[in-house]
Amino acid sequence: MTRHPFFKFNLINVIVSVFFAFGLTQQAYAQPYKFEIDGIVREGDKNLSGAKISVSKNGAYVSEVATGGNGRFFFALDPNAKYLIEISKPGFVTKRISFVTNTDGESGPYRDFIFNVVIFRYVNGLNTSMFKEPIAEIFFNKAETNLDFDTELSARNKEEEEEIFNELKKLRAEGTPESEEKLAKNTEAANQQELQLEAKREKAKAAYVAANGGSGQILIDDSKAKAEADRLAKIDADKAIKARLAAEAKAKVEADRLAKLEADKNAKAEADRLAAEAKNKIEADRLAKLEADKNAKAEADRLAAEAKNKIEADRLAKLEADKNAKAEADRLAAEAKNKIEADRLAKLEADKNAKAETDRLAAAAKNKIEADRLAKIEADKNAKAETDRLAAEAKAKVEADRLAKIEADKNAKAEADRLAAEAKNKIEADRLAKLEADKNAKAEADRLAAEAKNKIEADRLAKLEADKNAKAEVDRLAAEAKAKVEADRLAKLEADKNAKAEADRLAAEAKNKAEADRLAKLEADKNAKAEADRLAAEAKNKAEADRLAKLEADKNAKAEADRLAAEAKNKIEADRLAKLEADKNAKAEADRLALEAKNKAEAARLAAIELANKEKNAADLAAQQAEQKKIDDARRIAQEKIDAENASKKNEESDYIIQRDKARQAASARGEKMTAEQEELFRISYESRIRAQKAAKEKADADLKAQEELLRKVQENKEKARLERLEKLKKQNTGGK
Repeated sequence: MTRHPFFKFNLINVIVSVFFAFGLTQQAYAQPYKFEIDGIVREGDKNLSGAKISVSKNGAYVSEVATGGNGRFFFALDPNAKYLIEISKPGFVTKRISFVTNTDGESGPYRDFIFNVVIFRYVNGLNTSMFKEPIAEIFFNKAETNLDFDTELSARNKEEEEEIFNELKKLRAEGTPESEEKLAKNTEAANQQELQLEAKREKAKAAYVAANGGSGQILIDDSKAKAEADRLAKIDADKAIKARLAAEAKAKVEADRLAKLEADKNAKAEADRLAAEAKNKIEADRLAKLEADKNAKAEADRLAAEAKNKIEADRLAKLEADKNAKAEADRLAAEAKNKIEADRLAKLEADKNAKAETDRLAAAAKNKIEADRLAKIEADKNAKAETDRLAAEAKAKVEADRLAKIEADKNAKAEADRLAAEAKNKIEADRLAKLEADKNAKAEADRLAAEAKNKIEADRLAKLEADKNAKAEVDRLAAEAKAKVEADRLAKLEADKNAKAEADRLAAEAKNKAEADRLAKLEADKNAKAEADRLAAEAKNKAEADRLAKLEADKNAKAEADRLAAEAKNKIEADRLAKLEADKNAKAEADRLALEAKNKAEAARLAAIELANKEKNAADLAAQQAEQKKIDDARRIAQEKIDAENASKKNEESDYIIQRDKARQAASARGEKMTAEQEELFRISYESRIRAQKAAKEKADADLKAQEELLRKVQENKEKARLERLEKLKKQNTGGK
């Protein structure tokens, strides 16, 4: 199949020291609907055998191939999928390439894709972190109807690859004892194995020579001895490799199992210890909470009793004060009433002074009653404030204890959660460590299996090469035999006929024997490979079974730890809820007692206010009646005075007429007549007296009206104050609404 380059791209790779060359060739008879991948792995300028090529499709493992003696490998990729190709070999850095074969409807056929990978051995101290991701991404270029590469990614990697390549050259130039020692050991082991194989070949060859008369001539059948020696050496090498791999895998699995059992035992002991500590902590917190609740309730009861006693003492003191105030008011009212009555009966002229004294005494009584009422209201207010203060202090104490308890519960729960989280994290860390150990064990088993597989493949290729050489040797010997037969034929035709027949027979036997040995060798190689694959699969299955058992044990241990943590958490939550319920009940009881004390105090206060109002209303009524009586008396006296003045006026008028007539008669007796001036003086004098009487009456009427207006305003103010007190009482009884 003829190929021609499509493109070439070189990359310097840090860990793989990679120079990429991408090429496409056109294949006249390419398999339809497949992308044929043709690659070569090299170390420096030499093709590298025994490299492993792993293929994953859409994240799942698909297949694996190994390079032969020429470093070449082949595989086919399906369209419309995402592949990851990993090129690896023990002692070398793994290289990754991404293939995205989305064809966007192009049905093919597609051209082959060729690439070369040049890798180098690992050197200590070299930073290879960038090669954890694919260093090249291959995708389908619809315009070219072919696979192509991402040039931007390659350009981004170029500078970093050049720095790594320079660092690699520096490390190689400096050298490290570890890498040099490992390389020397690997080289020595390979040389020893090759010497052993060569010794076995020489031994088989010597045995074959001795069996053929010790002539030392290697005839056509020498290929049989060589093949037998290679087969025996191959069998010994395969047995040794399989035994070593099986022993290493078994020892690794057993060590991991014992480490797992020890880790599980320690994790369970740690979880039990943490659970016990959490349980003890919860119990201690619960007992401390019970003690705190008991003390808080006792304190609340004491404060409630003190508040109740204080309210009762204030109520009794108030009743005593109200009783004394009422007695004093009654005494003063009686004195005022007696004084007014005595003054009224003693002298009417002293009514004005008696009224003033009565007003003074009434005002004093009123002021005394009002002062007592205000003092009582102030005392009630102070008693209520003291009651509210004590109730608030009791409530605040209960609330502070409740908050302290909630804080203690919160801290206890946080501590339990922390311990449970630590136990959980410890178990999780052990589980992750175990998973990491399982992963490493599996990787080691895979590595050993890959090395065994690569060794078998290398031996198979060496065997094929030996078979090829043996066949060439047989062909050479056959040619020599044929030439000799031809020479004999020229010497003698009859002898030529017989010699030719004999030579043909011998050549056929040698050819058949070589073919039989080749087929037997292939069968032995196949069986050895199958046995190695079986042992590797058994080791892998054993490791997987142990891993699953470990996961199951970890799962059970985690479930047990979660269960214990959940039980501890539920216990804490139950205690917390019980504590909240107890706090709620204690608070409700304290509120109820405080409310009862408050209601009792309020009832006592309202009763006292009601009694004071009744007494005050009675006093107000008595005062009002006294005022009204005084007004009536004043009206009566004023009326009597008016009547007297009217009578006096009539008398004065009559007296005026009499005096005028007397003056006229006196003037007439003297023989004179009253002049108009005398008449006018008598009239003016009379009118002046009339005006004075009228002014006095108007003044008396105005005084009476002013006194009535003052009484009306006093009564209005008293009624307004009474209505305001009633409205205030209503508001107090309805909670201020």
